Amino acid sequence: MADTKISQLPAAAPLTGTEALPVVQSGATKKATIGDIADLIPAGETGPAGPQGPAGPTGPQGPAGATGATGPAGPAGPQGIKGDPGDTGPAGATGATGPQGPAGPTGDTGPAGPAGPAGPQGPTGAAGAAGSSAYQLAVAAGFVGTESQWLASLVGPQGPAGPAGADGADGADGADGADGADGAIGPAGPQGPAGPTGATGATGATGPQGPAGVVAATAPVTYDSGTQTVGISVGTTAGTVAAGDDSRITGALSVTAATITYQPLDADLTALAGLSTTGLVRRTGDGTADTVTAPTGAIVGTTDAQALTNKTLGTIAETVFAITDGASVDLNPSNGAIQTWTLGANRVATADNFPAGASMLLCVDDGTARTLTWPTITWVGSTTAPTLATTGFTFVQLWKIGTTLYGMAQK
Repeated sequence: MADTKISQLPAAAPLTGTEALPVVQSGATKKATIGDIADLIPAGETGPAGPQGPAGPTGPQGPAGATGATGPAGPAGPQGIKGDPGDTGPAGATGATGPQGPAGPTGDTGPAGPAGPAGPQGPTGAAGAAGSSAYQLAVAAGFVGTESQWLASLVGPQGPAGPAGADGADGADGADGADGADGAIGPAGPQGPAGPTGATGATGATGPQGPAGVVAATAPVTYDSGTQTVGISVGTTAGTVAAGDDSRITGALSVTAATITYQPLDADLTALAGLSTTGLVRRTGDGTADTVTAPTGAIVGTTDAQALTNKTLGTIAETVFAITDGASVDLNPSNGAIQTWTLGANRVATADNFPAGASMLLCVDDGTARTLTWPTITWVGSTTAPTLATTGFTFVQLWKIGTTLYGMAQK
């Protein structure tokens, strides 16, 4: 069999996966099974679906189902038009009852006589056959479908929404609430500017000559731009400083000739001696002074008005003002650029003191479905006043140009 070609070998029985095959692994011939090799072959992609087979023959007709329970009675039809009543004929006189005669031929129906007395109750008749339900009658009339489908067909489509009702009349204004308690006294305002210097008063009369003093100073003996020296005479006569055991002063101290040195202010009051004659004088922390460069232009005080030109402003902190809730509140920007208002009930806002050119941001906290009646406002982006948010703030920016108050709302 060693020289036999593969094509000449006998056909194998159906493979089980355990058949051995030689394989070369890492340069060495080893044994493997067909199942081992099959496990390495990935599954192929699912092929396309085959064509739809022909429909099978129709099965035999099943037996008829049991009759369902009788459905509920259908709704009553509309009342027909009432006919015109006929003329009432005259009542005939009641004749005497004669003996029963033989039955004659049926004559024409005569006019109805008066109603006779009620006869005795007859025996109960046999129950009639159950009538068809409304659903069965509909099926007999051609309806196709289940009883539930028939019931659903009785419901008409939803009609269109009716027109909106007219707005109700405005309620009467509520009574004014009690005046709130007086607010706390605000902080003191800034110091006002110094008033102008008054006119020089008239020279008073010359007083009487006083007694000679104990201390007297001689005229300055030296002076320069930095210091001024004053001489003091010491002695026991008038015009001198008491010294030693002078009888005029008890416990007088011994004083020798000395000088007093001080820092004078220049005559033109523009700078202290020893400092720069330009710029601004600034007091330092150790009690001395220095000068800093003065800005160009006019220098203004803390209460003076000044137009800002080419100025760099730092962070601006707006004043947040909490409005005291009340039945009617006047909105005034002078209370703060940002104002909050928590409504305690339906309220009325006015703007009697809102100046032209001013603006403010009003933050309204409703908290529930309350209403706020606004003054005359031209709303930007809407033709009506905003509906307040029931949670959080409704932000309303207000500004006035000329005599027109504008508003814009954002929730």
